[in-house]
Amino acid sequence: MSQSPRPSTAGLSTADRQQLAEWLSLMLEQRIDPATRDLLEQRLRDDSTARRFAAGYVQLHIDLSSMPSTAGSGDADDSAMLAFSQQAPAPRLESGSARPSTPTRSSPALRAVAGLVAIAASVTLLLLAQDHFAPTPDRPPATPASTSPNQGQTIPTDLTPPEVPAPTAEAGHFATLIEAGGCSWAGSELPTLDGSRLGAGLLDLREGIASVSFDNGAEMSLEAPVRIRLEDVLNVAVESGAVMLDVPESAIGFTVTTPQGRVVDFGTRFGVTAGPNGQAHVVLFEGEVEVEPLEGESRRLVGSASHHFGKATPETARGGEPDRGDSPEAIDTPPGWTSITTAIGSGRDTFVRRPRLGHVDHDRQSMILVKHSTVNPTDERKGYLAFDLSGIDLDRVIEAELTLQQVPSSLGHASVVPDSVFAIYAVTEPAVGGDWAESGLTWDTAPANLQDERDPDPSMTSLVGTFEIGRGQNHQRIRIATPELAALLREWPAEEITLILVRETDELDRAGLVHAFASRRHPHAAPPELRLRLEPTESSPVARFN
Repeated sequence: MSQSPRPSTAGLSTADRQQLAEWLSLMLEQRIDPATRDLLEQRLRDDSTARRFAAGYVQLHIDLSSMPSTAGSGDADDSAMLAFSQQAPAPRLESGSARPSTPTRSSPALRAVAGLVAIAASVTLLLLAQDHFAPTPDRPPATPASTSPNQGQTIPTDLTPPEVPAPTAEAGHFATLIEAGGCSWAGSELPTLDGSRLGAGLLDLREGIASVSFDNGAEMSLEAPVRIRLEDVLNVAVESGAVMLDVPESAIGFTVTTPQGRVVDFGTRFGVTAGPNGQAHVVLFEGEVEVEPLEGESRRLVGSASHHFGKATPETARGGEPDRGDSPEAIDTPPGWTSITTAIGSGRDTFVRRPRLGHVDHDRQSMILVKHSTVNPTDERKGYLAFDLSGIDLDRVIEAELTLQQVPSSLGHASVVPDSVFAIYAVTEPAVGGDWAESGLTWDTAPANLQDERDPDPSMTSLVGTFEIGRGQNHQRIRIATPELAALLREWPAEEITLILVRETDELDRAGLVHAFASRRHPHAAPPELRLRLEPTESSPVARFN
């Protein structure tokens, strides 16, 4: 029997191969239960790489079952099947090769044939056979095999399948890009299609969250905006941005390098953020890491901890949330609408944060920071927006729209925050909503704020709209246009209105993402804007904006 190259199954991990081998063995010996059979068939339907593996496994099982019995052959068979499940190529019969009419080792062979007959009508097997036996244009010619003159059948000269290079040696590849759908890339040196094999090179993710699975079992999430260079199966360099890693014992020693130093893993789950302003941060969720800054002494983190290194700003030193930086351009106001921003008249905007250890963190005024966290309540943040309505005939309001420009906060990790819902509340008591200043506003003095609640005081506020930001999105123009907002403005008695911005969605773990929106001080992005379409008059018609 000739031996042909095994179809590539590089996308399967060792654990996947072992699981498939176990299920296939149960199937071939007719010991598989219905639930496991359904799992196997579903996996083979959905995964062409798994089908190729299964085809080779079944072929090897048949070949071994049809061979003459020899002493100790059972051990040899087991060794061969184990080797196959751990990456070895599958021997395969050439067309026209003869088989004995009655297998000498009847019991395993009969079980194998019976198992094949049991699934012969299955769509899975048809797909499996199509993947494995379809002609391949670039397949090398078969290698001649030795033939037994007594049996008239083709037999492999060596029952132990030869070793093949591990995926780390295949064309320099050592990782696979997964879960990259919906991402936006720019300037990457490596392929960015979901499922691409990766070697050394640059990945530049501008929007979304992508994952990289290393051949040693390590998993890494990239959180846009991020630039990262893959070096080898145990080393990556984060030029800027944030990554999260889940490193098993098989990849202990995995190292993340930043411009400020490096983090060496000892089997754990952790996040690393590198900023363009000379600072970096590591958050340890569990396990152990060694932080080795370029300047200063190394530090061992154990359990649940965080550490800032590099040139820290006051906010990052206190809050553990380093800045990665980004500046989307402002979007022009559309024609036909009256536009009021927080930068006009008495308008203003800010955020408040629940006090930490008796003091108030209150900076980063170029952004309005919003977050909800029950696992880390001191990270709770709410946004406050005030608009000057003087000079506007509110009785003529037909439509109203609040627009916000989301910008990357670079604070926390997006991987532990799902799609998030936000709510906009209006402070319905003008005397309460108008009595606050940006510089002096605190968690305790913010209008209608309840100290230990996510939502503001319902007796002083009214919900006027909600919106959603998808997981991994970091900059977009958000528009909230609701009948409730327009109706409230038509009846509004004052010359100023205050809106409160709250994130309703909780995070899944500590150190989750803080969402950010451009404030009136942002150097490039548009500030919060209230757009009003008024009923036209004879002297001043107003065009409708669609």
